[in-house]
Amino acid sequence: MYRIKDIKDSLKSVVGWRQSYDLDNQIDTDLTTSESGISYQDVHPLVTLENISSIMPFDYYKKYQEYSDTKTYAIGDKVRLNSDPLLSKPSVWIATNGTTGEQPSEGSQNWKRYNPLSDYLRELNEKAITATITKFITEKTIAGETKTLLERRPLFDGSGYYTNQIDPTKSMVGYEILPVRAMGVTTKIERIGLQFTKPVKVKMYLFHSSQPQPIHTFDLNYTGNGAYQWFDTPDVFLPYISEATSPGGTWYLCYDQESLPYDVFAINMAKDFSAEPCGTCNVGSVQAWRELTKYIQISPFRNDSKQGENLFNIQSSVYTPATCYGINVQFTVACDITDFIISERLVFANALSLQMAAYILRELALNPNVRQNANQLNIDRESILYEVDGVSQGRAQGIGHQLNQAMKALSIDTKGMDRICLTCRNGGIRFKST
Repeated sequence: MYRIKDIKDSLKSVVGWRQSYDLDNQIDTDLTTSESGISYQDVHPLVTLENISSIMPFDYYKKYQEYSDTKTYAIGDKVRLNSDPLLSKPSVWIATNGTTGEQPSEGSQNWKRYNPLSDYLRELNEKAITATITKFITEKTIAGETKTLLERRPLFDGSGYYTNQIDPTKSMVGYEILPVRAMGVTTKIERIGLQFTKPVKVKMYLFHSSQPQPIHTFDLNYTGNGAYQWFDTPDVFLPYISEATSPGGTWYLCYDQESLPYDVFAINMAKDFSAEPCGTCNVGSVQAWRELTKYIQISPFRNDSKQGENLFNIQSSVYTPATCYGINVQFTVACDITDFIISERLVFANALSLQMAAYILRELALNPNVRQNANQLNIDRESILYEVDGVSQGRAQGIGHQLNQAMKALSIDTKGMDRICLTCRNGGIRFKST
């Protein structure tokens, strides 16, 4: 397992872009930050902001909403406006203050021109990071460090009887979740299941004990009538440590019972979370429960000390081991190399810059929509591809070869990872005559 969103957030400034000298075409300053001191333009003379602008799709501007006089815009909102007669393309503007009814224009206190190349570069950065990390994970001998320990395992099988309804209170109710506290092992919530007597909209919260605000919120529209309904929850991880949470700690998945309509009740599953299932009743359930609790401890709770949408006073929680509050959860637990990649992110600088150059040069050569500029007029498609791939016969060379060499040289230290995730690289015993 690796958390690609966290990796992209952490690696986005490992390599930066050199700012344009043209004040009218400058990119956002955050894109110019380089932790490694390397700029993408350093790799090859054809990797320039001007050339990259020429390979932007013709319809890229359609991603921005069209300006409307009747709409209220918040700071940071971007719009496209009419067509620029000089450039034959829409102009893009970004709101610098909240505004309604003021059309973007030069000299406005609420709008300024925006260079869409900035957003395009961010997309290229993410693409280069994803390609580099995926290739690294695939090619390196780290199969053990990314293996799955528990896959899509629900808290329990089956569902509660319709008549087994839970009397609502004014409490926050749900599960206290304590994943295994091991470096390099991460729990993921794959799906949340709900069982209520009637259709209802339920807002669920995922808190961590180190943060007052929820890490995630889920607006779930339950449309069943007493049956379980499952909701996918992509990219909901409970890592040992992350940018948003301190190491360890406890997670809380819950909802406010007071928000339920007066005639809607959660349905309880007859299960005691404080004890192992009956061994003589269902051997499979016992084995599944033992595998789950090896990595996750689950405790149903209610808490009356609500703090609006902030974390309640966790010291006031009352544990209710026989009540599931109409919630089931499907978990995956896997070895996770994310934190090791993030901590050693600078070692990826060379590979990232070469990956970006390879992509840009190939786009310049093969993109049929590319707009020619002065640089391209002096170089043909075959010459650009030669810069990327070299020649098929003879000594390997080109950006592609340099990228392969950079990938081979990559390595990270997984010292501190839980031993269950470390690969045994014992090549066996070799016998030879003497």
